[in-house]
Amino acid sequence: MNQSLPPTKDVALPPLRKDLQFIAGASSIDGSPTWVIVDPVRGKYFQIGWAAYQILSRWSDRSAEFVLSQIHSETTCRATKQDVEDLLKFLYANHLMRDPPQGGYRAYAAQAEAAKPQWLMWLVHHYLFIQIPLVKPDRFLRATLPFVEWLFSKTTVWIIAVIGLAGIYLVSRQWDTFTATVLHFFTPQGLALYTLCLVVVKVFHELGHAYTA
Repeated sequence: MNQSLPPTKDVALPPLRKDLQFIAGASSIDGSPTWVIVDPVRGKYFQIGWAAYQILSRWSDRSAEFVLSQIHSETTCRATKQDVEDLLKFLYANHLMRDPPQGGYRAYAAQAEAAKPQWLMWLVHHYLFIQIPLVKPDRFLRATLPFVEWLFSKTTVWIIAVIGLAGIYLVSRQWDTFTATVLHFFTPQGLALYTLCLVVVKVFHELGHAYTA
């Protein structure tokens, strides 16, 4: 949808949003300075070049002609009316103006509708967060909590630490035997055993989250 922009010649430039912030950025490849427009409401950042910054830093309720005359008299930048118009389109397209363009709120509504992701792209970005509740464990958790409360204590932490250190010590004494048995996990039986252990550990891990919640 082509949105109609206000003319820039001899007409006051439309106001920018007052909450926008301008931060000096890194130099570009050719060595010219850059700036970053910070949109604190949407948490977005837009990098602009030297010419765009010269225009925006003098942006006011005056006309584009007045802003350009200031730039030409105060700097070596030779921005043109086309630069102002292109910048104005950029500002409107990224919702950086205080008021919507000519056409009212419908222009912004059309942009928001066009920006909505299609269902396939939504699935690609959110498939890990799709939740399918299989059971309601609240009753089970409340009934079994008294039996596992002792696990959430400093004593248990010390016991696990001692067992872990003892395990490391015992393995170090039989390192050759340990490394030889590692190859067993690359067999079908070993992979099955590893998968079973992983499932059991994962279940207890998630139960730990559930009990602490």
